[in-house]
Amino acid sequence: MPGIMRNALVPHPSFREARIRRSPRPRRRWSLAALALPWLLSCSAQSSRFYIVDHRLSGESRGYLETFDEGYYAVDPAGNVDIVLRRVVESGNAPAQPITQVIHLRTVWHSVPGRTIADETQINGTVHYFILTGRAGAAFEGAGSIFYTPHRRGKWITGSVDQASLLPTRRLAAGPDLFQRAEIHGRFRAVRDPRRAKTLIHEMNRRFGPRPLR
Repeated sequence: MPGIMRNALVPHPSFREARIRRSPRPRRRWSLAALALPWLLSCSAQSSRFYIVDHRLSGESRGYLETFDEGYYAVDPAGNVDIVLRRVVESGNAPAQPITQVIHLRTVWHSVPGRTIADETQINGTVHYFILTGRAGAAFEGAGSIFYTPHRRGKWITGSVDQASLLPTRRLAAGPDLFQRAEIHGRFRAVRDPRRAKTLIHEMNRRFGPRPLR
């Protein structure tokens, strides 16, 4: 089972470059791309993409590039935003047990242009990364810099995770220690779908249980 889960990760050959080159924050401005709405909505490039660099205790670093074809978000009464990205792929070794990856981003404040100053070193949200197949799974969690821009009155958002550090926190059954200390950054796109976002969050919390106190 650990080997099956590890095969879900896509190695990135130039991970050192990926670690250094942070994704720029989206700007509030009109562009030709924004006007080409029908084309953008049908373009596969709209999937979310993240670079992950795992720093092993041995001193070795491993890089991965992961894409997520589902993205949903919800806003709670306090104004906090939950963004949920999901990808499900078939396992070649166990077709009946697909491999699911879920990233849950939660922002605790959002910069307002002209009123607040934001940069990629500011921590403004939590990051939860779940990987599971069958009864096995592993969760990696931490905090980072999350920025986003709403489009069409909030119908969807685009944004980036400029800097986040994750550590292993929870494990199911024989879930492997895929990452030991990971850095993650990338870009995302999510549509407004509170029901779907909350369903996925509740599902992960139900499967993995409460986060351990440190």
